[in-house]
Amino acid sequence: MAGQEYGIIDRAATPAVTNFYITAVTQSTTSGSLDTGIIRLDNTPDQISSTETHFLYNLNESLIMYSSLNSVPDIIAPDSICYYSESSGRGFSNSTDDLGGYFDPATGKSTGRTVSVIKVDAAPELSKATGVAASFAGLLRRIGYAGALPYSG
Repeated sequence: MAGQEYGIIDRAATPAVTNFYITAVTQSTTSGSLDTGIIRLDNTPDQISSTETHFLYNLNESLIMYSSLNSVPDIIAPDSICYYSESSGRGFSNSTDDLGGYFDPATGKSTGRTVSVIKVDAAPELSKATGVAASFAGLLRRIGYAGALPYSG
């Protein structure tokens, strides 16, 4: 992982994965209009030949990214989890339209275009506010995350 960078927001931004491929997307919309899903990122366009896999869970927003190689999450809310395209340098969202440039749902395979994910630290006022950690812990449990959390909840 590369070092932390600070920009105009005075919050650290750290690359979590660089030059990875979106190799699986499971998305659905709940009756309450919440987009929920799991994005799989691999270090090769083909899951079978991959030696490093990360999973990103979202409930409208990305909530957690973890790796098959680590016992703790790579990034966890309330920190921001941000995708960007390696070819254009532009960020994108979890929406099906945005993911379409990187994953082809018709074939169920990566399009071969690489993406990277960065972590932007949450503002201390947010991460230390009463109830925020418990709220995010509840959301993570709701989407099926049963692992350890770096905060109580």
